[in-house]
Amino acid sequence: MSQRKAVPRFRSLLSPDLQLLDDADLLSIYAYPTSLAAPWIRANMVSSIDGSAAVRGVSKGLTSAADRRLFHLLRSAADVILIGAGTARSEPYANHTHQVVVISRSGDLPSNFFTGIRPIVLTTESLTDERRIQLSKVSEVINCGRHDVDFNLVLELFVERGWLKVLCEGGPALLGALNTQGLIDEVALTIAPVLVGSGTSLLQEGLESTRDFQLSSLLQAEGNLFARYVTH
Repeated sequence: MSQRKAVPRFRSLLSPDLQLLDDADLLSIYAYPTSLAAPWIRANMVSSIDGSAAVRGVSKGLTSAADRRLFHLLRSAADVILIGAGTARSEPYANHTHQVVVISRSGDLPSNFFTGIRPIVLTTESLTDERRIQLSKVSEVINCGRHDVDFNLVLELFVERGWLKVLCEGGPALLGALNTQGLIDEVALTIAPVLVGSGTSLLQEGLESTRDFQLSSLLQAEGNLFARYVTH
């Protein structure tokens, strides 16, 4: 008989009694604000101790059972998942069961990305007709700009669809663009107990944009820290 895997145990480091947390507790801690009038973008990030977002190009080397548990809970709380094309190519999005929106100017996306719920590709008018026809067979293709994706149009689309609880899963280029425009409302950051020494930064460099956040919660499980930061 196979042994049942132990469920990762979470404790709140900001609570005086350090109580253990179940899924309902975690969903309460990470609840989106109520009565949203505009999309609230939660950026979900994982980092090594020294600030790398990936090991050999993918985040798998930084994840744990606890991180995956919280990852799936955050997905369950969101209306839509927003990702960049690089993340669609490098991370496992095959057979996804949530509504995924990917931003891609070139439309260069792997075939297995289209094996789950029909995704939405947000692109620009510069996308070639040939590629647009190919993508339209397996996804909904929407222009959101002429040469670059206009995030104001992206947010308008989300409002039209009723998607106000947004979970952005990266990658660094998309997160950097959102940060530059001051559109990240919340950061769910996992710090894995790993030193990488080199690697990918959490946000791709762009125009400097500073936005103040406050620590809303801090949890620990399996040696990982789970911090939630929200805008003032």
